[in-house]
Amino acid sequence: MSGYLRAPGGGGLTINKEEVSITPTIDVTKGDIVYLKNGTYSKLYLDNYERQYLIKKSATANTQTTAYLILTADISTKFLFHAENNIADDSESNLYGTITGSVNYSAGKFGQGVSAGSSSSSIDFDSIGSVLNLPSWSEFAVEWWEKRSSTADSGGVVSIAANKSSTFSRYVFGQSYSGTLYFVINETTISMGTIEANDWRHLRVTKSGNTYKTWKNGVLVATTTSSAAFTPVVMWLLNTTKNASAFTGLVIDELRISDVVRDTDNFAPPSGPFGRYN
Repeated sequence: MSGYLRAPGGGGLTINKEEVSITPTIDVTKGDIVYLKNGTYSKLYLDNYERQYLIKKSATANTQTTAYLILTADISTKFLFHAENNIADDSESNLYGTITGSVNYSAGKFGQGVSAGSSSSSIDFDSIGSVLNLPSWSEFAVEWWEKRSSTADSGGVVSIAANKSSTFSRYVFGQSYSGTLYFVINETTISMGTIEANDWRHLRVTKSGNTYKTWKNGVLVATTTSSAAFTPVVMWLLNTTKNASAFTGLVIDELRISDVVRDTDNFAPPSGPFGRYN
């Protein structure tokens, strides 16, 4: 079952194809799906607090043993950038960016990707502290897909800092130097693995407590600890501060920031674009 249904009262519901086995706690009063007890739509949380379920009545018996999974926004996604010919944040945070210089859109890992139009270009998100205060979070995962035309040195894919001229109070994700990618905490660099030119790679940095880990194509690369703390104000994509500039041969796609680590062991990189629901 899939499609766009309308619950009693007019609210639109996005229904996943998946049916899940459940132990129902409410009754279906009309039809097989979506009409709940008292004929009104209400949220029913079972097992996974991030998602909602609607009871489905068996077609052959007056019992309820399955449910349709209703997709709701993944509350752990705090920033979601698809690079689909725009600079919009598709998460519930709804951050708005501005372009410094210019950007180019081209084929991405899934759909379109984006690259800097010049060495001074960037995509800027200001006043992020109340939404993306990553240093204060107990956990986070910052991940993206990228492809580079060469192993040239470049600024970061994502930079989060106290200000755009900061060289200390900052995170820099995906800075490259001498053919290796790095995650930078203040002035400390942690390897994210080597660069293979013209290949798409999935990269992720996670934080849990004071432990930071870097991942390349789902495989753990490095682990370090740091108690560094700062209050971020700005985030920009495709560029960074101090001795670096944007690399026009870098294409990024599907950038996501979460307030959970997502995985604690090696994992399979995503096989499709991120959504608000996964």
